[in-house]
Amino acid sequence: MYFNKVLGMKEFGKDEKVFYRVAIRAIILQGDKILMVKSNTGDYKFPGGGVEKGETPEETLRREVQEETGYILNEVKEKFGVLIERDRRRRMGCTIFEMTSHYYLCSVIEERGEQHLDKYEEELGFTPIWISLDEVIRENENILNQREKINPWVKRETFVLKKIKEYLNEN
Repeated sequence: MYFNKVLGMKEFGKDEKVFYRVAIRAIILQGDKILMVKSNTGDYKFPGGGVEKGETPEETLRREVQEETGYILNEVKEKFGVLIERDRRRRMGCTIFEMTSHYYLCSVIEERGEQHLDKYEEELGFTPIWISLDEVIRENENILNQREKINPWVKRETFVLKKIKEYLNEN
């Protein structure tokens, strides 16, 4: 595993209620491109999402990659890292929201089918795109630096994209 990082709050009170969410995300590299999901606000996220009851990480990856991109997962290689986001956000009666994202290196088969997006994903205009690491980092950083209102994943995904670039430069 290449990284294990906490973004946001490091500590909170023992009496505070925490809403926990676990997500699995795919890092899919092909040549000098990475498969990302672009939103209608111009930012990029990794294909992936929440683990449904009874699912394994691999089952979650297969389902989410196909739903969000139309691609079928060929292989789940290795776990690349874990990122925990923790902040004060009211959700389901809790005062703290904690999302643990597990990132896996994966590959997909060449042919692409149709996306099967959730309603909110359709509203956000999720579109799969192969893009260079440098370009996707630059685009997300521009959004982080120029906008006040951004999608909650932009900071997380930009951190991971930089870790991938660092890893590729070392290997």
